Amino acid sequence: MPLEEDQYEISLLDIFEILWRKKFFIIFITFIFGVASILYALSLPLTYRAECRILPPQGRTGGGLMAQVGGLADFMGLPSSATSGRLMIGILQGNSVVDAIIERFHLMEKFSSDIRVTVRAATLGALTVQEDARSGIISVAFIDQDPVFATNIANAFVEELQKKLQEISFEDAQQRRNFFENQLLQSQRELNEAEANMINYQQSHGVIARSEEHTSEL
Repeated sequence: MPLEEDQYEISLLDIFEILWRKKFFIIFITFIFGVASILYALSLPLTYRAECRILPPQGRTGGGLMAQVGGLADFMGLPSSATSGRLMIGILQGNSVVDAIIERFHLMEKFSSDIRVTVRAATLGALTVQEDARSGIISVAFIDQDPVFATNIANAFVEELQKKLQEISFEDAQQRRNFFENQLLQSQRELNEAEANMINYQQSHGVIARSEEHTSEL
């Protein structure tokens, strides 16, 4: 004998009746999880995020800061199409800048480690460097439990970036100067050789002697 279909149907009223009978249990479980979440959040140490923003120059032929960034693509091994923002991010996350921050703020003592690679990783883990795709603005942020310390670190990264740009700009200018000086010396040597060859040719073919004879006849 087939079972009737209504034996398997549960109405919304039946569900509401079940929930009503279990309402205190549901409220209790919700309260327990809510309190546990609040206690867990309160147990976490407070962290502060300090952020600086940099507007890199647009294009690769501008003056000012762009003049310092001009030759960085080849220096860092990046493609020539790399933007100035990408170049600056690479410098900020490079070992030279990170090591300068580590020494400046004694981060090896702060992170209680004698392994520089570990301290670098911890420093970069608290550092966030991003470039806005639309505006090109670079944000440099550092997270720490001490808001003053986080602010000082973020500002220090920007300062070390400026120092590195000036250093690379000076090296690039020095290389260009050496190149032009070498070219000038080479051109001077070639000119002297050409003059010496011309004099030898004139002497060997009697050009100078004939000129002197013509002068004496006059």
